[in-house]
Amino acid sequence: MDISFSDEDKLHTGVEVEGAVRETMQSLVKWTSINSIIGFVSLGLSLISGFVTYNRASFFNDTENMILMAISLISFALNLIINISLFNFSRQLKLALANDDQQAFEHAAGHIKNYFRMFMIMIIIVVVFAVVTGVMNGMK
Repeated sequence: MDISFSDEDKLHTGVEVEGAVRETMQSLVKWTSINSIIGFVSLGLSLISGFVTYNRASFFNDTENMILMAISLISFALNLIINISLFNFSRQLKLALANDDQQAFEHAAGHIKNYFRMFMIMIIIVVVFAVVTGVMNGMK
């Protein structure tokens, strides 16, 4: 079976997004940019908090505080990946809308896919941690 394309199909490589869809996507670019910037600021504050916890834990040589610090670092790493994905999504979607670029739309879709994937992984980790903590406290 031979599939052929017309010359018009071969030349059309852009994406046409118009009207309400374009306005919604432009609003999405704005709000995801704001959200990712707030996320980066929050990460900076959590990093400072992690250092304070580390200093406290090392001063008292408290194992429980060291565990909390390790959890903070894991949370920091996951949140950093999530915010980078959201920021990259916003940047690629803005580029795609400005240039009607199909490849930029595909990259944006990949970034938002990673964002939701990492977000779900973080939720699963939090739920598992909460269950384990609840079971451990119930055994006391």
